[in-house]
Amino acid sequence: MKKCLLFIVALILAPIMSMAQFPYSDEQTSDYEKPSFKVVKGSFIVHSGYNFFQNTALAGVDLCCNIGYIQGNLDVGWSYIPYHNEKNHFYYVSLSAGPIIGRKHKLYAQIGGISWVGFCGENVHTNSWHAKLKTGGDICLGRNIFLNLELGYIIPYKNDVFQTAEMLSLRLGLGFRF
Repeated sequence: MKKCLLFIVALILAPIMSMAQFPYSDEQTSDYEKPSFKVVKGSFIVHSGYNFFQNTALAGVDLCCNIGYIQGNLDVGWSYIPYHNEKNHFYYVSLSAGPIIGRKHKLYAQIGGISWVGFCGENVHTNSWHAKLKTGGDICLGRNIFLNLELGYIIPYKNDVFQTAEMLSLRLGLGFRF
């Protein structure tokens, strides 16, 4: 289990470590080759994915704000967790932030938190914030349209409904920059 956790952390921290390898230097390019750079940018992503630890689907929307080389995300979505032969629906809200590299095609690594609200039959269960690590990238498809691929990991926790709730997810989304 420790090897698996170390591998996940290494995958998530890889974009941060690669930032030093690809500096953007004014001396290397002429004024004609420099891309335009806005200090504040936003994007909207519609995504779906899969939680490998719970064998469930995920879906949601992500609102991103880039300020310089820092990106912040607000993620709202849906999932379910099978429990006692029932599919219990969960809605989640996640806030995260971290460094981003690239202008057209991007890599990012973020740390944040996630909160779940679950509906198990007639019962409603809420959960406090738990740590979330994620890394991903954007591949530009057009001027404002991009493809997003993201790997996320929620640090395991226990609550009164589920013995262990953890998540290792891979999500694919289509985004629009504004």
